[in-house]
Amino acid sequence: MHDAGSHPIFSRCRACTNRIHWVECPTGGWWAHDEHPGEEHDAVSPLRVLEEIDNSGNYVVVGTTI
Repeated sequence: MHDAGSHPIFSRCRACTNRIHWVECPTGGWWAHDEHPGEEHDAVSPLRVLEEIDNSGNYVVVGTTI
C-alpha cells in the first residue's frame, strides 16, 4: 500500500541473494521476494524497516536502518 509520497523499498535476501521488497500494510509490513525462489525460506533483509502507528491506527513507514 503506497500513498503519493511513499517510495518502494528494495533489498537483497540474505538467504538466497534474490531481490526482495517491503510490502506495506496497515497492520504492519513484511519482506517478500519479487519472485519466490522455490526454496522454503522467508525473505530476510539486512535492512530494518521502521514503522510507527499514525493517528488512524495504521502502521506507516518512517525510515530504514541497518
